[in-house]
Amino acid sequence: MRPATAFDLRPVAADEPAEHPLRGARRLDPLGSEAVEAPDVQRPVRVARGINAVLVAVCLLGCLQVAGLIAVEVRRLAYTESEVARLEAELEVLGRETADLHAVAERGNDEGYRELLARRQGYVFREETRFVGPRP
Repeated sequence: MRPATAFDLRPVAADEPAEHPLRGARRLDPLGSEAVEAPDVQRPVRVARGINAVLVAVCLLGCLQVAGLIAVEVRRLAYTESEVARLEAELEVLGRETADLHAVAERGNDEGYRELLARRQGYVFREETRFVGPRP
């Protein structure tokens, strides 16, 4: 009973001669230049090769997912910062408008100031005639 592939984990029967995976291979003797026959030693089964490939694929997918999440969070942070800046500018404009309205409210009892505001809006007294012309 011999393993069918390198990933077959069934044990080899003890009565069956073990075949070396490099049967017939020759290597050079480190001390001389003559070829030496490879020893008939059974090598361990290489099951880890497939597991390593799966682990590498899972790690690559995990790295891609982490990179995607980082990109999404950086984009969200940039959007949030731009929104904060826009809202701060809008708050500043509203503060100026509020200050202008407070100034108008403080001078509400002033007859001349109310007439000036009315004339700016285009109102005239009954005895006056309004002329409309091109604006400068």
